[in-house]
Amino acid sequence: MSAAAAKRIGVPQFVLFVDGRYHLQAEKQCDPVRVHVEKLGLNVAMWPAIGDWLATHAADIKRVGYDAPRLSVAQRACMFAQTRSAGLQWTSLADSEIDQAISLPGWRVERPIFELPRSVTGVSIAENVATLNKRIGEHLGDPCAKAAFLSCAADDLSYLLNSRGYHLPYVSSHVGFLFVVGDAVALFLPEGFDLCPVQVDSYPALRVIRNDAAALERFLAQFDIEYVCYGFEAVNCALPDAVRRVWPDARHVDHNPVEAMRAAKTPEVLGQFRDAFARSSDAIAEAMRWAKKASTASGTPNSISHA
Repeated sequence: MSAAAAKRIGVPQFVLFVDGRYHLQAEKQCDPVRVHVEKLGLNVAMWPAIGDWLATHAADIKRVGYDAPRLSVAQRACMFAQTRSAGLQWTSLADSEIDQAISLPGWRVERPIFELPRSVTGVSIAENVATLNKRIGEHLGDPCAKAAFLSCAADDLSYLLNSRGYHLPYVSSHVGFLFVVGDAVALFLPEGFDLCPVQVDSYPALRVIRNDAAALERFLAQFDIEYVCYGFEAVNCALPDAVRRVWPDARHVDHNPVEAMRAAKTPEVLGQFRDAFARSSDAIAEAMRWAKKASTASGTPNSISHA
């Protein structure tokens, strides 16, 4: 908050909202001179609580900026609904203003995005795109609907494109924004990921756009779109806002068929799960046999030697 607003409310300039899991951690790690901690109950949702707090202090705050690339469409809608009667003025910050203000270095990844063969996934990219379009048409009640699909969820991208990239810690998926209009597919790689090689050759209609918003808009402007489908809970609100500049009259629909598609495992994927489980079980059994032998040799019993 601004210093003036914080002084009027009687709190430091930084207010941290924490749910019940992190109360103790926040108390230990936050300097009360610099940070006011708002402790939420276990049954209190984060975003409605923030909205209520802003509405309560609307007379002292007036204007609120939000980090559009990190706030989902559903979260923003919740905040707007909670503060509608308060008359707050909301401003979208979509050009890394917050990162620059707090000197966040950002990520830079140059790992290749590569395609898995159909023998591994059990389905091709073309089949994924066809299923996606079919399910969108069924949801809209018109198989010929002029619809576009978009997602920024790494798991969605990796599923639809049969691709991997290991861009994020502990996961095999990759970063990007995916746009699907009929058979046309565009993968937009944002700053920090725009130098990643893309080795996806089985789908010639895939277009890779590297951190060039103007090129993305030109690609999307080729199509006459009436519906834009995506998951409101998962997609950040900067992405649909950018799409509205291209298709201002299109209706935005909270529908992401990829979530159900990912849940329906192919026999090939189930086979990989079984193989991984078997290898893991073998490794555990081998470790237990080794521990039991070591215990027997030393003459010192342990829990494994009694197993």
